Amino acid sequence: MSFIDQILEASKIGYEKYSMLILFVHTDSDDINDTLVFESKIIPAQKKIAAQDEAIFCKHIIAIVPIQMTESWMLADTQLIKDEIGIDKTDGELGLNSNPETINNPKKLIQEIIRLSKLDLTKRRRGKGLDISDLYQIIGQKIELNKLPSYLKFKGSLIEKLRELNFYHK
Repeated sequence: MSFIDQILEASKIGYEKYSMLILFVHTDSDDINDTLVFESKIIPAQKKIAAQDEAIFCKHIIAIVPIQMTESWMLADTQLIKDEIGIDKTDGELGLNSNPETINNPKKLIQEIIRLSKLDLTKRRRGKGLDISDLYQIIGQKIELNKLPSYLKFKGSLIEKLRELNFYHK
């Protein structure tokens, strides 16, 4: 099923079952910017939804498009990720000294930081240890994303949509 078909299906099911007003659509850019994703996925999906019957479909879409991968957002606060992983190295030693949205494979970098943190543990304490999957919720609840352009774009789109729907007045 294509991306657009998935969005259409989610829009219809969300509206039918939950009277959903806004559909949040996530896709990673996996590129240096989000232009290609918006041109090839988001805008066509928005156009397809716009052509549907509003009595059957949720007509409002907000895109969440992290540059590279969602994991790049996890790297926005280097001290937080180091604290949660439990590693005492500098940002430079860990490769965290650049804009997180310019890191080609942030998931791989996080996994490498976890691996490095385990080297400091005794064999007995290592056990299964921490895994990247353990970090998503922990960091997601604590991180401040207001310095990432892709997050600010999402936030701006949401505020604009809420204003359009008369839910946000400021």
